[in-house]
Amino acid sequence: MIIENKVWRGNSRGAGFVKIPNIRNNFSQKDSVKVEIIKEDDIILDTFYGSISSYKGNLGFYIPQKVCLYHSILGRTLRFNVEKIEGFYSNLGNDGRLYIPSNIAEELELKEGDLILVDGNFKNSNKENLCKLRFRQRTDGRKEYFCFFSPELKNKSGIFNIKRKLMKEQKKELLVYLLNDLNFGFLNKNRISIIYHKSRLDINPNIKIDENLAFYLGCYFADGTKKNTWAITASTFEQVEFYKKMHENLIFNAEYRSSYISITSKKKVEENKIKNLWKKFTGLEINRVRQRITRSDAENINEFGSFVIRDNRKITLIYYQRLLDLLIKNIVDKKDRKMAMYFICGVFEGDGSPSATKRGYIIISSNKKDSQTLDKILKISSLDYKIEKSEKISIRVNALGLLSQIEFLSSRIFKYYPKRRKKFIERFCTLGAVKFILRQQNHCSPWVKAWLKKERILNEKYQLTSKGLKIKDALEDIIKSVTVK
Repeated sequence: MIIENKVWRGNSRGAGFVKIPNIRNNFSQKDSVKVEIIKEDDIILDTFYGSISSYKGNLGFYIPQKVCLYHSILGRTLRFNVEKIEGFYSNLGNDGRLYIPSNIAEELELKEGDLILVDGNFKNSNKENLCKLRFRQRTDGRKEYFCFFSPELKNKSGIFNIKRKLMKEQKKELLVYLLNDLNFGFLNKNRISIIYHKSRLDINPNIKIDENLAFYLGCYFADGTKKNTWAITASTFEQVEFYKKMHENLIFNAEYRSSYISITSKKKVEENKIKNLWKKFTGLEINRVRQRITRSDAENINEFGSFVIRDNRKITLIYYQRLLDLLIKNIVDKKDRKMAMYFICGVFEGDGSPSATKRGYIIISSNKKDSQTLDKILKISSLDYKIEKSEKISIRVNALGLLSQIEFLSSRIFKYYPKRRKKFIERFCTLGAVKFILRQQNHCSPWVKAWLKKERILNEKYQLTSKGLKIKDALEDIIKSVTVK
């Protein structure tokens, strides 16, 4: 809309004001506008943004003080091109803060903590960002609505448009527990966004507390950090592939920028070789390799090191803590034996070690707090175990207890740790009870026979029952899964 009118003094500070005739047919008060000042030769003298306002009963727009002073236009009659814009014009603060006009915030019924999708149109770029709305009541009665749009774009000016407010409706009990007291919203039906301080976490709203998640959270319980920041350590390429897949199913905007490789060896290793090896299997760029030189001859030293998957966002740790707490609560409250077994298999994967001798048991290294949780879950799983306390707490899961559950364990024990799985099976198969069931020997200790009969693996004539035959099949399958020397 081209208009020609006089520039009146709009206030005592030197801003200008221009009346617009027939404004009601084109604009409404508080509409955002782009204004071009046009010289006699149709050249644009200057451009600025503002909004339709009222001054002494007249509707029009203000001209910023600095524009008036620079061009000396107060009192002059000029031509203006006035265009309505979608959204509003604003300048980001030193911290990337964006102030939102109160009329827009009130029209959209925005409240403190709402998540809003904001589109920013800058001179040479566009950026869409999800922001948490903040509100402040000033002492003069004015209301201020603002958010932190982007620290990287601080002090830049642009046209901003609030595309929509994210809805918070959630009906699933799982989501109610996970999202309690957090600022979140549904980006769409398949993605929930959480804003925590300056971090954003996009999670999967369709997750289920199932066997696969129970196994994974068992791995995290054993080999993950549960304080300060979230991390989980993978000792094999298979583990990191599984952990990464599960993590990205839970969290869509996974961040691995702080991940690293930790390696203990007898001599210094070539870092680039280790980095490239892990990158081949993970697809991730690794910036750091932490090396520790040792004189130990321990057989559990991993020649390729361990991959520490790490995310420094505090909200990632909070989310995992809630998932883990909910899973443990469900197992304990419902006495869910199957889920307990999946969880324990995950614990084996993360922090279990086959016996150092030919006795077939598994040792779980633990601490006082975690051992109390494992004690509850192991009781529900029906595995035979003993908590041993010395300088460190360890839990010994006995071989015969593992034998009684071998149908379940055969495909799940050390599933993503081939070297440890092979070692376990080799030592497990030296047990007299295993050899007796496989008919590799015709005798075993009387107390072992009594135990096998008590577990209904043998009948009164010390022959295999239907349960015993299934265990025999499972033993043969687990032996076939590795090369046993």
